[in-house]
Amino acid sequence: MHTAVYIAWGVLLLVWLAGMIGSKRTARQETLGDRALHVFGSVLAFSLLFGDEPAPEPYGGWTGLVLTVAGVAVAIWARVTLGTNWSATVTVKENHQLIRKGPYLFVRHPIYAGALLAILGTALAFGEVRGLLGFLVALVTWKRKSLTEERFMLEQFGPRYEQYRREVKALIPGLW
Repeated sequence: MHTAVYIAWGVLLLVWLAGMIGSKRTARQETLGDRALHVFGSVLAFSLLFGDEPAPEPYGGWTGLVLTVAGVAVAIWARVTLGTNWSATVTVKENHQLIRKGPYLFVRHPIYAGALLAILGTALAFGEVRGLLGFLVALVTWKRKSLTEERFMLEQFGPRYEQYRREVKALIPGLW
């Protein structure tokens, strides 16, 4: 089961690396300080999640595996849907488009939603409290990053993005 969790994360990493090829040119991006905070928080979260060997018989093992795979699938679906608009940093691309299809019909930040679900699933699959701490660090880090993205999208798309925000929740469909 642990091997399946690692494979799911490996697939996500490969999709991310392949997706870096052919992205649109950046027109505007977040500050270096903001980027450093986001990278630090993400590295800390994943260090907590994958820091040591997982528990041999975790309580939430199979449930955790299902949540991990589901979260990875959502994140990949969102990444593919963004296409050439995607960037690892908060950016506005040249000829940036407001994407409102695929998982973006349900939440405004489905990559974060999927990755958070996968982290929570991995924490359960590994059965370690530090994984839950990693989930909280990622939640705080990516919530902060999403607020920067929201500001960029409001500046880029104005009333269209305001309407989108009224219609679609940020991370959890219908709730938050």
